[in-house]
Amino acid sequence: VYIPKAKFALIIANRFGNVNIPDYACKALSAHVKFGALQCGNLQTDEQKCELKAEHGSLKLTNCKTANVQANFSTVDITRCTNLVLNVQHAEQVSIGTCTDLNLVCEFCDVTLDQAQNATVSLQHSKLNAKAVRNLNGSLRHSAIDIKEVAETLNIPSAEHSEITASIVSAKDFKSATANAQFGAISLQIPKELEATCQLENEHGAIVIDKGFKTLNHTANEEMFIHSYTGSIGKANASARIKLTGAHSVISLTQK
Repeated sequence: VYIPKAKFALIIANRFGNVNIPDYACKALSAHVKFGALQCGNLQTDEQKCELKAEHGSLKLTNCKTANVQANFSTVDITRCTNLVLNVQHAEQVSIGTCTDLNLVCEFCDVTLDQAQNATVSLQHSKLNAKAVRNLNGSLRHSAIDIKEVAETLNIPSAEHSEITASIVSAKDFKSATANAQFGAISLQIPKELEATCQLENEHGAIVIDKGFKTLNHTANEEMFIHSYTGSIGKANASARIKLTGAHSVISLTQK
C-alpha cells in the first residue's frame, strides 16, 4: 500500500504480519503490530503525535521528534528521538540511541542507552546500562542501573533491592547526587578535583570510602546500627551536593 505524504492522521493495525513505514510525514501516526515487525524510518508528524506499539514481535524506529512507544514481549531499537516516552514489559532486548528527553518505564527488561540529556526512569526487575546522561531521575525495584557518565544531576530517592552504579564525569558541571537504597547497593565514583558537601548514612549496612576523604567526619550509633560520614570534599561550603543514604545496604564513594 502506498500512501503519499498528506495532512491527515494515519492509523495502522496489523496482526501476524509486518509493517514498514519509511521516511514519512503526516498529521499524526498510530501504528500497532502484533506477532510481527514494525519498522519506521524518519517520522514527521504535524501534531507531534506518534504512537507506536508492538506485541510479541519487534519495533525499530530511526528518528522521530516526539514518540510514545509501547512494547510487550518484543525487541526494541530506537536510534534517535527528541522526546521519547517508552513503556516496555518483558522485552527481550531494548536499545536506545540518542534522546533529549526520555521517560522510561520498564518491567523485566534489559535496556541499553547511548546518551540522553534528561532521563526519568522507573525500573522493576530490569537493568539499565547507560553510556552518558546529563540529568537522571529514577526509582528502582529489584533492578540495577549502571551509568558510565553523569554530567549534572543524579536523583534516585527510592531503590528497593536494587543496585546503583554511577560515575560523575565532570567536576565543573556536576551539581548533585542523591540516592537512597533499601536492601541494595550504591556505588558512586567522582573525579579527584570535585568539590562538594557530602552526607553518607547507612543503617544496618556498610559505608566504604577512599582513604583520600580525610575531611569527612565519621559518627556511629552502635545501638541503632547507624554509621554516617559528613563534611566537605575539597573546599568548605561547596555548592555541589552528594547525599547517599540507605538501610541494609552497601554504600561506596570512590575517586577516579
